Amino acid sequence: EYYYFLIYWCMDLLLYIRSLLLFNNSNENDDNKSLVTYDYLHLLSLNFADLLSGFLVLITSYRMKPEKKPEKEIDAKKNMNQNSSIELIYNDFKKKDNRYILILILSIIELFARSSNLLFNLINDYKNKQLNYYNSEWIISLDIISRIIFSKIILKTRLYKHHLLSVLIFLFASLIMVILGITSIINENLIINILFLVPRNIIFGIGDIISKILLTYKFVLPQNLLFTKGVFNFGMHLIIFPILCLTNEFKKEIFSNYFDSGVSIIFVILKIFFFFIRGFCIMKIIDRFSPLHVAFVNVVLCLYQYILFMIFDEKNKKVIYIFIINLICLIIIIFSTLLFNEIIIINAFGLNKYTKKNILIRAKKDNDSENSDSDSRNNSMLSDGIFDKEENLEN
Repeated sequence: EYYYFLIYWCMDLLLYIRSLLLFNNSNENDDNKSLVTYDYLHLLSLNFADLLSGFLVLITSYRMKPEKKPEKEIDAKKNMNQNSSIELIYNDFKKKDNRYILILILSIIELFARSSNLLFNLINDYKNKQLNYYNSEWIISLDIISRIIFSKIILKTRLYKHHLLSVLIFLFASLIMVILGITSIINENLIINILFLVPRNIIFGIGDIISKILLTYKFVLPQNLLFTKGVFNFGMHLIIFPILCLTNEFKKEIFSNYFDSGVSIIFVILKIFFFFIRGFCIMKIIDRFSPLHVAFVNVVLCLYQYILFMIFDEKNKKVIYIFIINLICLIIIIFSTLLFNEIIIINAFGLNKYTKKNILIRAKKDNDSENSDSDSRNNSMLSDGIFDKEENLEN
């Protein structure tokens, strides 16, 4: 199941390299309308990727479709139910189920988080400097800490000694990154941009917690969650798109250039497909593991995106020691997430006592000891019975 991690990273790597190449080849004189248009096309691509999971929904529903039984068996069961005096009592849990309300809430907050760049470019009338990974890599710490807090509050996740150690390690490394990042943002006057990015990372953490509730406690399949969320978001786009068109916030020539050739259309289709694979892998990771494992996935993304950005970015070469410090801090944060998620276990100082692996080992030992005690009792009772029987025969 760890293959979902690798597939997600591969899909994101392909998408990120292409976005870096487009970023370096883009025109520096792009106005806000151009940026708004690109951001909205990105939102539409994400929405179509969610809707693409409808194929998996159809396949799943076809496989789960019950086999048709002969009419004689059906009539026989009906007659048995009619003749039976037993009245079946059941609860219709579907009437009490609020899964669609939760999916609607998830769709709204996720659309809001995805639209952070779009909202920033809509509100600012002038062309403001855009944030890059050199200025914003420290925000990953907010994503991780929000997942820990909301998992504790909502999912009632227990924190043991190894969890607390990993949090301390994470706080140490993230504090250094936050100091360097905020200093850079103040020097480059990018405080307004941060006001849009900080809520985005916190909201994504809350969204993954809601997804975990739906997948684990509401028994929603990952593909069904993606598709239903895509349907809700598509309905919202039917309202947002006409508003943006009527307010003249789009550049129509960018829309036409987006589909001006067969090669461009193929790239758009591939982009949507990669988004779909990436979103499905995240749903499977949340389903099979936890939202905290998504934090590990995100910090690894942040690491290689940061490295690639510094390699490809020829316009803004930064001080090498800051790059090295951030790189070391990201590696330390990755180690802390591995320790928190028990992918790495330290077998010392009692840090492994309350890991899931050792809890299962202790439970197995207790069961084995109970079984051995019961077997010994049964053997003693059996031997006593045989002894009494032999004594009676002798008498």
